[in-house]
Amino acid sequence: MSCVACRDKKSGALASRRSYGCRVADRIMCVQLTSGYDTDKGPAWITRVSFTRIWRAAYFQGRTLRRVTGPYWANHDSNFYDVDTDEGFRISGPQA
Repeated sequence: MSCVACRDKKSGALASRRSYGCRVADRIMCVQLTSGYDTDKGPAWITRVSFTRIWRAAYFQGRTLRRVTGPYWANHDSNFYDVDTDEGFRISGPQA
């Protein structure tokens, strides 16, 4: 049995788990663009974000973001990057 999130929204067919992964419920998160800006100076959105089951990818506003991996210093200003534009993003819980 597959979860509802694994189904294509238009056709209802099962999405490939290898390419998309199983998505978990959406979360309200703070997403900040860090590429081209000093730390904490870029535009930010509080928006609904979908993650894959193991948090390797995030989806928001039509963008696919992948988690930054590598040495501990690799993500000093961003923890996700856009797979199409290579822009860096910081995703965190909503802030007051």
